[in-house]
Amino acid sequence: IIGPTSNTKTIPPSIVASPSHITIAPGQPFSLQVQATGPYLHYLWLKDGQIFLDKTEPSLNIEAAKSTDAGNYAVIVANAAGATTSTWARVRVGLFAPEIIVQPQDQQIVQGGTAVFKVVADGTSPLWFQWYFNGVAIVGATNDVLTLTNVLPERSGEYWVIVSNSLGSVASRSALLTVTEIPTASPPTNMVGFAAIAGVTGGAGGSEVIATNYTQLRTYCRSNAP
Repeated sequence: IIGPTSNTKTIPPSIVASPSHITIAPGQPFSLQVQATGPYLHYLWLKDGQIFLDKTEPSLNIEAAKSTDAGNYAVIVANAAGATTSTWARVRVGLFAPEIIVQPQDQQIVQGGTAVFKVVADGTSPLWFQWYFNGVAIVGATNDVLTLTNVLPERSGEYWVIVSNSLGSVASRSALLTVTEIPTASPPTNMVGFAAIAGVTGGAGGSEVIATNYTQLRTYCRSNAP
């Protein structure tokens, strides 16, 4: 058996993804999971601050949910270099209409960029999602994350999602997407154009400045500097 080296002993654990909130109907199975990095990791699950001595894996699995399983869960991830604790995940056992925990946020992107809208919702599974753009349902946009790629200015507007289950539905706030258009006009390519941009439009007495290359323009600017 090869034990940890001196290098790996100094790398503490880092949590990549904490367990998520979940609402489950009585009698149904559920699972809480944590993703962490680091060598030789150990896991210790907590419920309402109390330690589960028999829950020492990255996943906490319950075969049939009951009312006593409801509560707030977290997990401690540790190794020889340190320990860290996940954020708390709320577990509800019962029948609940959906509710939105994290709303989609406004975004500003440049034309051709990518916009990502995300909603975090809770409620008795299964949950269904439908995203809308300016009041029209987006075909195929039925997940908790909406990703728009190569976005054009005409996609600017309001985006929101309706989350539903067998017990009801709820609409998110409208998130505003602003897409900045990239100018299509080409910049001047001759030195006279560059001189005009720089404010050099004429010589002494109003005579025209003819600058056909960078050296000429630089010489003129230096000789006419205030």
